[in-house]
Order: sequence, then C-alpha cells, then structure tokens
Amino acid sequence: MPDSPTETELLVGRIHDWDTAFRDGDFQKRLHYLLEVNHRYDALANNACAEVLVELRLLRSHWAKNLAQKMVERIAHSNSMGLGHACMLLAALRTLIRRESVKCLLKRQKEIGDSASRDAMMRLLAEHALSEEARLGLRELNAPKELLRRLGPERIPKFRPSRKTGNFDHSRWLTMPELTELEFVNGDPDRIRIRGIELHSGDIGIVELNHPGDGLLESFLVQPGIAPHAMLYVTRRAKKPKSNEVLYQPSVIEIYEGGWRCVPITTALHPEFSWYSEWVRPKIDGQNLRSDIGEALSAAIDTMEVFSFDFQARRAPKGGYYSREIGGPCASCTNLIRVPYERAGIDNLPYPVTKLVPNAAKNLSILGIPEIPGIHTPTNILNDSRFEKIGIVDNGLPELGYAQALVVGRPELQDTFGGWMSQKELLLENLPNWKSVKNWKSAWEALRIRIGQSESKMGHAIRQFMNVHDDEVPKSVSDTTIAFYVRSDMEAGHIILNRVYPAVAALLNSSHDLPTLSQLRKNQTLTEWVRQGLDESALKKENWYR
Repeated sequence: MPDSPTETELLVGRIHDWDTAFRDGDFQKRLHYLLEVNHRYDALANNACAEVLVELRLLRSHWAKNLAQKMVERIAHSNSMGLGHACMLLAALRTLIRRESVKCLLKRQKEIGDSASRDAMMRLLAEHALSEEARLGLRELNAPKELLRRLGPERIPKFRPSRKTGNFDHSRWLTMPELTELEFVNGDPDRIRIRGIELHSGDIGIVELNHPGDGLLESFLVQPGIAPHAMLYVTRRAKKPKSNEVLYQPSVIEIYEGGWRCVPITTALHPEFSWYSEWVRPKIDGQNLRSDIGEALSAAIDTMEVFSFDFQARRAPKGGYYSREIGGPCASCTNLIRVPYERAGIDNLPYPVTKLVPNAAKNLSILGIPEIPGIHTPTNILNDSRFEKIGIVDNGLPELGYAQALVVGRPELQDTFGGWMSQKELLLENLPNWKSVKNWKSAWEALRIRIGQSESKMGHAIRQFMNVHDDEVPKSVSDTTIAFYVRSDMEAGHIILNRVYPAVAALLNSSHDLPTLSQLRKNQTLTEWVRQGLDESALKKENWYR
C-alpha cells in the first residue's frame, strides 16, 4: 500500500502539471491533464489508507473550486480561451458552478457564443449548476427537455441534514408528480443521470452532510473517516393521488435523528443538505447486482417499520428483524443500508469494520454503551474493493470540511473533540442530563428522550403532542448518553461555524498554494482558535472530563 507522502505528491504533481498546461497548453493538453487528475484521485479508493483519502479529498475540492473561479474570471475578461472548450473543462472539474459564475458564463455566451459553445454550456449548467440563474439560463438557451430533466426538480428546503422539521411529513413528497422530472437513462426507472454521474438503484453514497457537528463518533476511530454518513440510492415506487399510475421517485434512504426517512435525490445532493459525496456500487461475489434489484429494494422499503438511530452502532440482525429485548428496531447509517438489501434477498453485502481507540471505548462504557468491537463505517465501504467507485458530487465547500476536520479531530490530537474523548476520562456526574436546567438545550433533548422512553400514558400523550413516533426514540441508551451526544454536536458545530470556519476560509482564499490538512493542523493561528473554542465550551466549563 502506498504511503501518504507518495500519494499526496503524485496527485499534487498532476495538479501542477494541469496548472502548467492551463497557462501554456492547448485545449487537448489541458483536458488530458485534468482527466489524469480525476483518474488518479478516483483510483485512490481501495488503494490508499483513510488518512490519505481525507487529505486528498479536501485538497482536490479546494483546488477544483478555486480553479473554476479563475477560469470564469479569465473567460469574463479575455477571448483567449474558447467558450465551448472552457465549459467542457469546467464540467471535467466536477465542482459546483456558483451563481455569480453562471451569470458571467451566460453573459459571455450572449456576447461571443456560437452553437458549439451553447451546447457545451447547456450540458455544464444541467449537470454542475443548481441556481435559479442556471434554470432560467437553460430556458433562455432553449435547452432540450432531457437537459432540463437532468438538472432535476428543485430541492425541498424543509429537509434538513440530521434534523427533523416540526410537523413536516417526510413521505408526502412521494406522491408529487413534479418530483419525477429527472433523466432516466434509456427509460430505466432505476438508472438516472444527475450531477455528472449515473446512479443505479442500490448505489451507496459516502456523504459529508452540511451539518457542522457531524462525525463525532468517527473521531474516536483508529482509522479516520473520509465522510461520516452513508445513504442508499433507490427509485421509490409510489401511487399518484386518486390514480393507479405509478410515480418513479429517485431518492436516498438514510437514518437521522427522527429515524429512517426517504429524501428526494435532488434535495440530498444539494449543498444545503450535503457538501460532498462519493458514490459506490456493490459487487456481490464479484458480480453485478441482479436486474430487478431496484424494484425489490423499493418493495422492501415500502414495508419497513419505524427505526430509531442506534448510538451503539450494532450490526443489524439478519433481515433487520429485531426482538424488543434489544430496544426495538434501530440502526446506524451503514447498518440501515443492509436492511432493505437483506429483505430483498441479498444477505452477503461486504461488512468491513474499524476499531475504536481503547480509551474512547472505555468512555462509551461509562455512558452505558457496552464496548463496541468494531464499527461498520462509510469509509469502510468506500475503501473496500468489493464496492465499485462510481463518481463524486462536489458542492465546493472545502473550507467547511477543513474546519470540521480541525475541530472534530483525531484520537492522537489532544485539543480536538476526538482527542479529549480518546485521551481523557469522562466524569459521569458532570455530564448533561434531563436535570441540567442550566444547560437548557441538552436538558430539553434529554427530557424529550426521557419522555420517549416512558411507557406511561402521559409519555405516549406527550409524544403525540411532540409529533414523535413511539419507536423513533432509542430505548436502549440513557437520556444522559443522548444528551451528551447532542450537546457535543452543538458545541462542536458552534466552534466550527463561529471560530474556525471563517479563519480557514480567509486563509485558503488568500493563499496561492494548495495547503493540505496536515499543514493546516500545524498552523498556530488555527490550532489556537480550536483550543480557545474547547476552553470556552461545556466540555471544559462543566468539567465533563477528568
């Protein structure tokens, strides 16, 4: 297995080759080197350790975002690069084209464009731009219907990553015909073309949610995670209201704080929901999935019971059928994916795991979570050769990724959330719980869990009032455990958004170099922001650790 410096240097070397070609080469040379960067990056999965994947994913995302902006600026002020060729290069960068860039490109098309550049621009906007300007621009360019369908319907803003939204019904959208307006490849309802990649029902997304505190659990692992969440792509079958017509709804299945849910694919891939995802396709004993797997998965999901989030990350029983003795149906994101697969008759999906750092496992036992021998993580799926790499969706927010990695951290990094959990001992008596009135946010969450765990008539009535299903609340962990997790998530998110993210963004925007995560971890200004944030957080002020 190649070591970190070698792989990093190889990719950075190809990026520098591209930069030289961008200044001096013709279109074919530029495209050749850009495709080489893509090829080398894609080949890292299955062939590099997780530490390398994390570092190079952030580096590539930052490079692609900056280069896209530079290319658009050059197009705006010069005719030296053909507009059609520029659009093709921008598409090959595989990063989101921002609103202002879309405006600039459309303006140049009106000024100097021809039919070839018009076609290239329409494809670029349909696959790599999500703003209202892109939709209007496609209509102004008289884009064919298939390109408008490739862009897909607009997101549903009420879907928030990791969070529930009041009384919003997460399933009602399945009966909305306008959300079927996507490009089905060759008319196959289980194959769609979106964001520059082709997804098949059964594909798995390894996802960075736009939720700053996400990934706390992965900071306790021996191997780092490239992304803390996983989602299953499936085209759902639903009936049109007052009709027997079947609606084919491309969607992802995921676990979140309220249980499992189904999210429209265009919502799930939107930057307000997820800022980055890698997509893979399972191989069963080296063979492709059977041809009817999409219909079988959709049918299995139709009859799935309510699940709660599993804080213990236990492997789901075969078929996902649970006894009440273990607290009822619950699953982590990766284990949820296995349930519809097994109910569709596929019970041999690969199951690679990663171990927790020993002291972090001890602290989890203090919280009442028994020792976990290994966790089936999203990164395990990405970096296993039994899953075929499909492509990436990069929404161009690397600054958030860098900030999150700096704050959530790694077990060996002392002044991070991962370092505190892996190097210190929790003081159970000081942790937030439902009696912690002064810590009202975590107290409310703990109280909600306590009510959810109650078997009394009053508890059932309050759950109905709060729009919480009886089975959505985990009953196998204590209210203190959940309050600790939720409060930690809040504290980490506050430090990331209010302290570290602005500093990282300023640093990356002012630098002409390509800093790696390792280099940023040595930056004294950034590490001081993280340390101060921890000192002012509940972890320090309320003495959560000895």
